[in-house]
Formats: sequence, C-alpha cells, structure tokens
Amino acid sequence: MSQLHRDLILPAHASLRVIESASDQGSVRAAREMVAGSLSVIATAAKYAGRELSAAYAGAAAMDSADERYARTGIYRMTGPELVALRAAITEIDAVLPTLRTDHVTRAVIEIYEEMERREKNGKI
Repeated sequence: MSQLHRDLILPAHASLRVIESASDQGSVRAAREMVAGSLSVIATAAKYAGRELSAAYAGAAAMDSADERYARTGIYRMTGPELVALRAAITEIDAVLPTLRTDHVTRAVIEIYEEMERREKNGKI
C-alpha cells in the first residue's frame, strides 16, 4: 500500500462511514472536510494527467448540496442519492490514484494550497 493511498484514500473511506452514521455534527463536518480534500487533490492531479473524474465531480456536487442544506437548517446530513454519489466518487479516486504520478499529486496539492491562501486573503473562507 502506498503512502498516498494511506494519506488520501483510507481516511476518505473512514470519513464516509462517519458521514453515513454519526450524529455529532462536528464529527460529520470534519469528515466532510476530509473527503472534500481527498476528492480535490486527486481530481486535480487527474486533471494534470489528462483525465476527468466525472464521479468525483458528482460527489463534490452532492457535498455542495448538503452544504447548502446545512446553511439553511444547521444540520449536515446527506440524502440517499447524495451518499450514492459520494461513495461512487471515493471509489473512482481509489481506482485512479495508482495511475497518477507523484508530480501530478504534488502539483495538485500546491495548486489547492495556493487557492486556499488566495481565498483566505480575500476573506472568502
């Protein structure tokens, strides 16, 4: 098992279990952030490798939908179809990770980090 798999995929699978079953909103939100990070890094790395990950984008859209509902209700809970999309996204990134080169993943992490810095600097976080 590669270090990248241990760092990006295993925590995403564990976090999915939390999203599916936990009632503590803090735990669920933390798990959501872990999954979002893994999806972002691997989807961006795949882009550098010339691949598009449709399930990963659908999973991210499902999380966005749950985020919008959370903003209205204060409860982070995903619907059945959203969970199906998120499971498919994690399965897709799990399958694609072994095909990515380390430089693709490194570039993705740098790009995401720089984007987060820009958002923070502009007060959008």
